[in-house]
Amino acid sequence: MTAFSPNTRPAPRRRAVMRAQLCRSRRHTAAAGGPARPGFRHATVALVLAVASACAPVQSGEIDTSARPATANERVPLVRPSDARSAREALFLVNNRWGSQWYHTAVVGLDITLLGLGAPAPGQWTLSLRVPGRARIDYQPHESKSGLLYTPGAVYGFQEGAQAAMDERTDLAMVALADLPALSPDSAMVALAAARVDTSLFRIANEGGAHVWIIGGGVNDSLRSEVAIDAERLLVRRATEVRPLAQRTLTTEARVESWREQDGLSFPSVVNRYREGTHTMRERWAAVIVDIALPLDLFNPAQWGKVQPPAAPVVRN
Repeated sequence: MTAFSPNTRPAPRRRAVMRAQLCRSRRHTAAAGGPARPGFRHATVALVLAVASACAPVQSGEIDTSARPATANERVPLVRPSDARSAREALFLVNNRWGSQWYHTAVVGLDITLLGLGAPAPGQWTLSLRVPGRARIDYQPHESKSGLLYTPGAVYGFQEGAQAAMDERTDLAMVALADLPALSPDSAMVALAAARVDTSLFRIANEGGAHVWIIGGGVNDSLRSEVAIDAERLLVRRATEVRPLAQRTLTTEARVESWREQDGLSFPSVVNRYREGTHTMRERWAAVIVDIALPLDLFNPAQWGKVQPPAAPVVRN
């Protein structure tokens, strides 16, 4: 997705035709052994530099005016009578469908494949969830005391029992995939706003054949975070987070590829993770246990390494 600017307009057709004719004329002259004008060479170099600049990452304070062509579904979205008409209405429908039966706690065994570092690197993680707002990932084996902790307003990284990093932000993917179904519309709006989603923006679209409601950025907008809710399942199928990082912005994305049905609920089965458009990780929710006792200190950064994480659940046959 890229930002759209209403001031970006295609050159008039007559001017484009004249340029095309001029370029063909110069190529013909050069091929015939005739002299090529110095200005043409300089113009070609300038064009290459312009294209390279357009492909450069968007920096903070800059507006990317390049725009990918919108698909037919984006240009003319299929609006159904049952569709939500705002972010609040979409979140109400999600909560109305799932809120009374959504889990309070869950432990998930994750089969992880890290990509982009040569050969794919497999691994196993244990994900502990306390809804709303708390999540913990423990890398296996648990004796390493390494992993990640997600809290409202901060994400912590731990290595061998010691805090190694801290990022002041609310993780959008965790909010979208774990919390939203359990939250009232008002609470969900607050949670999304904390994760840098503009809840005043709402549209209907088609993504990969799925009818979705999108809260956040607009069409061709690469500067805003957004979530895409599957209008059939009433669950988030994509969370795209755009956040400032040093002198630029960083875009990460979680996409639910497939779902699994268990205990009357729909859980992600496979989630693909992307960073700046590059596929970096594939996670499979291999086994899930819901509504088990999890101590509050499990999600306390000051207690990391002092509280034993739960064992990874066993895959059900």
